[in-house]
Amino acid sequence: MRLPLYARILLFFLLNVAVIGVALGLVMRAQLRGGLDSFMGSLVSARLQAAGERMYNRLSSLPEAEWHSAVSEVESTYGVRAALMRSPVSPLAGSQLVLPEALKKELIEHQERRRRPEGGRPPQIPPPRERRDNFFEGPDDGFPPPPRDRRDDGPDDLRQPPDRFREGPDNPPRGPRRPERGGSPSLPSQYGKVFLRAGNPEEYWAVIMLPPPPAYFSRPPEPLLFVINTPSIFTGGLLFDLRPWLVGIGAALGVSALLWLPLVRGITGKVKETMHATEQMALGKFDARVKENRSDELGRLAHAVNSMAQQLDGYVNGQRRFTGDIAHELCSPISRMQAALGILEVRATGEKERQYIETLNEELQHMSHLVQELLQFSKASLHRELTLQDVPLAALAAGVIARESSGYADDSVRAEIDECLTVSAEPELLARALSNVIRNALRYAGDAGPVMLAAVRRGDGVLITISDHGHGVPPEALPKLFDAFYRPDTARSREQGGAGLGLAIVKSCIEACRGRVTASNIQPRGLRVEITLPTAPSSDKHDRV
Repeated sequence: MRLPLYARILLFFLLNVAVIGVALGLVMRAQLRGGLDSFMGSLVSARLQAAGERMYNRLSSLPEAEWHSAVSEVESTYGVRAALMRSPVSPLAGSQLVLPEALKKELIEHQERRRRPEGGRPPQIPPPRERRDNFFEGPDDGFPPPPRDRRDDGPDDLRQPPDRFREGPDNPPRGPRRPERGGSPSLPSQYGKVFLRAGNPEEYWAVIMLPPPPAYFSRPPEPLLFVINTPSIFTGGLLFDLRPWLVGIGAALGVSALLWLPLVRGITGKVKETMHATEQMALGKFDARVKENRSDELGRLAHAVNSMAQQLDGYVNGQRRFTGDIAHELCSPISRMQAALGILEVRATGEKERQYIETLNEELQHMSHLVQELLQFSKASLHRELTLQDVPLAALAAGVIARESSGYADDSVRAEIDECLTVSAEPELLARALSNVIRNALRYAGDAGPVMLAAVRRGDGVLITISDHGHGVPPEALPKLFDAFYRPDTARSREQGGAGLGLAIVKSCIEACRGRVTASNIQPRGLRVEITLPTAPSSDKHDRV
């Protein structure tokens, strides 16, 4: 998959964040095994405290007969299983949950820790006859002591509520109660909470130890266990709400992306500018330059690219001028040699001498043709700054076809060009380019069928297509077809192939006219050459009118 540079940088940034998140999750998971003292446990503990307060407020406002509906409301709202229990084996309301042994053990250990004085030894275990049946009871467990048995105090005392529930100046209320100025009773933080993962399969279990609501009378009064069971800690957002974290992480990533945007855009913008300049240089346009407006490594790269382009421009132009000068200098001796051969041919008397002169004349003609191609290639390559003109394409193509198809059948070249099409080009260079393409098509595929010359409007330009019905060229030769002195293997004979400059001249002429040329094979057979030129401004005005 090809991704832009900015997308790759952002992808690596997100991958880095994901790695950090996974590492943090592993640490949190390891810490969570230690109980509610870990980071995640603290978050869960706070939500358990809130859930316990809500449940205690709900139970305080309902009679005991309606507690089942309150627990069922929690189950339907959050998608968890919940129950209200007197003890781990005594359900009171909600689902019939069977607590795993690990949870029971944790509850017992939790109660023992609460009974143990801070920094002291564990309390003495009372004799068996004094031990209470409920393991949550104890003098130091944070819950109100059970009311003493007042059966021996007389019948009048039996009609009165126990001292635990009789409030007054000498007996202030203990445990949670409603505030005097409205609101709802709150759950004291000293009441215990247990959270662990246990069972088979493993699930999350949360237990909140609620004090007895005011309307709940039991002998002795014992805490209630509000048990929550869920396979995932994120279910319903009761134990852990993931949405604020996702919003926070998304906001952090968004802000980070915005903070990275100037840096990444500066890097990618300079890289794109450098890439565009190098692509232009690869097409032979060595006048392309990169702005040197940075002082970092990218600025040094821009300076290096500009220096390379300047040196290549001088080297290539110098080579082209040298080739043109040599070709021009060769024209004079070749002309004199041709004149001398003409004289020798007139004076020759023997048949053998005439054969030698004829062979020498053919070699001299071939050399003259090569020199002429070198001159055309040099001129086309050096014509980089031209004043383009509005050229009627149909008329120019008709003249080229009439000149190149002489000696062939009348319908050897067919043209399909609208008379209104006008291109912006240099007439001589465009005619030379069309002539070379048509000449090559007739030379290599003239016997297989007519050569088609067509032109259509395409966007802001004109697409000129020259196609034949020959054998085409090997696919690996297509990218090199317009290189100077390159000839496919099927055209390396003197009878069929020239010096390999015909299509190179075409490319130089079209690029001088600010166009581009490409070649492709046709299925099942044939070669197509496509030339794209800009539309003449006058043609655009005519089309708008």
